[in-house]
Amino acid sequence: MRKKFVFTCLLLSGCLLLPGCSRLFIVRADKLLAAPAASALQLEIIKGFERQHKQPYTLQAPIYGEYVSSFLMRDIDSDEEDEAVFFYQTDHGNKNICCCVMDHHQGEWELSADIEGPAGRVYDVAFADMNADGFEEIVIGWYFGDFSRNKLLTINGKTSPDKQYSVLAAEPFCEKLIEDIDGNGSDDLFVVVSDFSSVSSRAYAKLLVMKNGAVKLASQARIDSKASGYSRLKGEKATDSSPLRIYIDTVKGENQMITDVVYWDIGTASLVSMLMDNETLTNKIAPRPANIASFDINNDGVIEIPCQETQPLEGGAVYISQGEQAAPFFMTGWLAVEQKNGTKTVMRTACNTDEGYYMNFPPLQNGKAAVASYIYDRRWDIISTQTNGVKPETLFSVKVFEPPQWQKENNASGKYRELFTTALGVAGVSITPAGFSQGLTYSNIGAYFGLTGKGEQ
Repeated sequence: MRKKFVFTCLLLSGCLLLPGCSRLFIVRADKLLAAPAASALQLEIIKGFERQHKQPYTLQAPIYGEYVSSFLMRDIDSDEEDEAVFFYQTDHGNKNICCCVMDHHQGEWELSADIEGPAGRVYDVAFADMNADGFEEIVIGWYFGDFSRNKLLTINGKTSPDKQYSVLAAEPFCEKLIEDIDGNGSDDLFVVVSDFSSVSSRAYAKLLVMKNGAVKLASQARIDSKASGYSRLKGEKATDSSPLRIYIDTVKGENQMITDVVYWDIGTASLVSMLMDNETLTNKIAPRPANIASFDINNDGVIEIPCQETQPLEGGAVYISQGEQAAPFFMTGWLAVEQKNGTKTVMRTACNTDEGYYMNFPPLQNGKAAVASYIYDRRWDIISTQTNGVKPETLFSVKVFEPPQWQKENNASGKYRELFTTALGVAGVSITPAGFSQGLTYSNIGAYFGLTGKGEQ
């Protein structure tokens, strides 16, 4: 089998040593084990529900988000006692799923709300106090087929204590975030939605707020429209005086990703898309491999945006194939967004997008090293560059093994020692005498590595 071989020289001066990790996850119903037996409290709640609901039914659960079980307990009306919220589907007739709220009164559980949804599948459920009245709205995401595209959310609430929960608004969405976006002290609903109804597709970031008991669109901003999916939204407020920025990791096609950044501008009372080119209606930053999400890589409180770049050939280095197929080696620059909508690079790393990890280069005595990437062998060799007539030497190797292969080949006397574990296997590291002479040890080398989204899944 042929091995792809990549060799490039990387200037290491000025590299930062503050590793981090990104987290991109989804819990799917088809991967859950059998449902656990109902607790005594749940049985008591079910008994109260069945006193008022006579039709046969089946409990249902959201497939994504913080709550992925049929039952959840939460104080949604600020009475210092938890209410029960659960989902069910009748076995006959209408197959739409209903959201039920049960309240505890005088020793018994009574039906407080029974909200019929628009679909037979629940994507997620969240809670927001959108008018700061102490009564939380229930925000439910529903999906009808492919939930990677637009879904439908309903905002369910009551405007006064004596009214039943009802559907206050319905809105299509791809992803959503509940935060105080406009800084008025109440929760807002930030959604990303793609519009495929027109000839040319469009995508928007929208801010939904509640005024006088009604949910209204406060503002919307265009974002890059060439999306095939989205990652989980992230909010960042670097300082008390800075606006809350929303980072939208957008998947483009099958293997690329960009990041849009949107914030609320107090002066204009509107959303601003910071990285949107108003002439081309595309993102200003070049795309990168889709499995590298934005995150705070250097732990400075600011989310950085990864940007793929070809590393400059410092010191006259060249790509060589040594009889194998050569390919460009891409570094990943991590960009921090500045106040005037500009960006600056705060770190450069080498990202192994096939195996789901990144490497922040150790500070070596000669300041330079190169990566030889053997894709089919799942191995990186980090090699010193030729300086002052000294030939290049391998400093250390990182290789990813399937778990059974790792247990078989790497016992106490094995060549590799465990470095980290990813969703794709066990990564081992082997340091050579040349690496030890540069100050590397098995104790300190792990600090130079972190996992990207692919490795975390």
